[in-house]
Amino acid sequence: MTQTTHPVPGEKYRHFKGGLYQVVTTGVHSETNEEMVVYQALYGDFQVYIRPLSMFLEALDKAKYPKAEQELRFQPVCSRDISLTPVETQEETVSQDTSKSESSKGEVNPYLLQFLEAETFGAKLKIFLEMKDSITEVLLTEIATSLDISAGTGTLEEQYASVQYALHTLAKYERNKR
Repeated sequence: MTQTTHPVPGEKYRHFKGGLYQVVTTGVHSETNEEMVVYQALYGDFQVYIRPLSMFLEALDKAKYPKAEQELRFQPVCSRDISLTPVETQEETVSQDTSKSESSKGEVNPYLLQFLEAETFGAKLKIFLEMKDSITEVLLTEIATSLDISAGTGTLEEQYASVQYALHTLAKYERNKR
C-alpha cells in the first residue's frame, strides 16, 4: 500500500520507528530527475533529511519490520491525532542521557508541538507563557532553536526571560508589518 498524496510543506509525518517530522519542501534531484522530499525532525537538534519521494511514500516491508505498528514508512498525522499529555507524564519517559524532547516511545513533547504549529509569533508567545510552570531546560533549548535564537546562559528563569523577550520582540514587529 503506497500513499498516493504528494507531501506538502508543513505537513507532519510519523516515521514507523516513532519520530515526528515536518515536510520542508519537495524537489527534483539535479542529476537523476528523481523527486525528493526534504523533511525536518521535530525533536532533538531538528536535523534536516532528504529522501526520494518514492521511498518516503512506500509501504513498510513487514517481513523486515514485523513489529512495526504502521503500514507506511511515513504516516501522515494531524495535530488532533497527537495526544496532548501533561509534561510531567512525558518527562518521566524521557531518557536521562539525551537532550531530545522525544519520549522513549517516540512521542514529541506536546507543548513543543503546539508551539511549533502556532502560525504567528503572537500565538507562539501565548503558548510559551502558558507553559512557564512546566518548562524544562531541554524544552526551552528546543524552542529557542526553532526561533533561531539562543536561550542564553544563567538560571532556567533567566533563560526563560531571554526567550520570552525575543518572542515579545518578534510578535511586536510581526504586528507592525501589517
